[in-house]
Amino acid sequence: MGSKVFPFGGGGRYLSVLAGPLVLLLLFFDSENDFRQMVQVAWKWAIPFVPFALTWEFIQLWHNLTPIDSTPLTRVFWGAVIYTGARRLGLTRKQLAYAAGLGACAYFFIAIDEFFVQGRGRVWGGVYENRFGQFSVWLAGLCSLHFMSRKQEKLNFTLTPLLPLASVLALIAAILSGSRGAIAALPTLLIVTLLADKQNQKQAMVATAILFIAMSFTLLFPAVNERFFLAYRELKQYFDETVFTETSIGIRLEMWRIAFGILSEHPFLGIGFTSFSALQMNPMNHVTVPDVLRSLPDFHSDWGKIIGLGGALLLVSLGSTIILLFRKSGSDVYRLWGLFSALIFSFAELFFCNKLSFSFLVSTWALYSAAADNEDKIIKK
Repeated sequence: MGSKVFPFGGGGRYLSVLAGPLVLLLLFFDSENDFRQMVQVAWKWAIPFVPFALTWEFIQLWHNLTPIDSTPLTRVFWGAVIYTGARRLGLTRKQLAYAAGLGACAYFFIAIDEFFVQGRGRVWGGVYENRFGQFSVWLAGLCSLHFMSRKQEKLNFTLTPLLPLASVLALIAAILSGSRGAIAALPTLLIVTLLADKQNQKQAMVATAILFIAMSFTLLFPAVNERFFLAYRELKQYFDETVFTETSIGIRLEMWRIAFGILSEHPFLGIGFTSFSALQMNPMNHVTVPDVLRSLPDFHSDWGKIIGLGGALLLVSLGSTIILLFRKSGSDVYRLWGLFSALIFSFAELFFCNKLSFSFLVSTWALYSAAADNEDKIIKK
């Protein structure tokens, strides 16, 4: 996101082409490593992702889809490598606080450049407006949580005041993206915030009040306010009209209608959805696909995509992975915030089923898991 000026371009390839292989090489050439222990550690971390990743592969083989999209499986593999390397190096939350702050600032400057210099109406980070907004909100939340956990993480005097600033800058980047789905994830941060400092609930309540005020101002910002009112008008229009009209909300609702139609006809294993144009030509499909959707590449929701591709089986596998991730996160507010955000995002856009966003989820989950586990036990060198 925002990295197309670099040699590898934009997208999730930084995990699979650069970061993952580099860590793997470092681990391989470290003579003091116990490879059997590393495999066990990596497998233990990857277990929550296994139901979704393996079922995704099975469904594609079942429907004879070519080429097979192995995004979930490959992302989990490289995430496990990153996790193992981070454990080996003794990664800490303090280091991740620096990374989150720098990332938030980078997104802000990208947004300012695109909005004021390039003149874009909605900033997109060189990739996609809604995705840019999602990642900006995610970073804003991480910076806020690090600030509220500054005592436990022993953040220094220089970094501490910069985190709230970085959070605000990331929030501005999200606003300039004009993404309603991204902003909609902010209320979940209030829930996670109450868990950030169990020993000082008063401080947590004050931070919650500040976040609530910040969200209120965000919603009052004209560009955001107008887009939320536009969503309401498009929602009302969809149910009032007898003929489907092409609008942002209308298209998403029409996709949900198609998804439920596929579920009723192919409830267990789906229909092997690849695109709306292919769906219309599939002799096993009896759900009407409007002309306007046939030019669109995919669903605008993980759940519609999951239903169309693999039916109830793939739906249950993703639900199982989410439950396992929730249980694995325990009281780790960083992973809880990431999981809650991903769930909110998944209803308006592809997130678990998108290479870039799933790479972001797996990478941050690996890093924060390693930092949390390093506080309990550092792998012996």
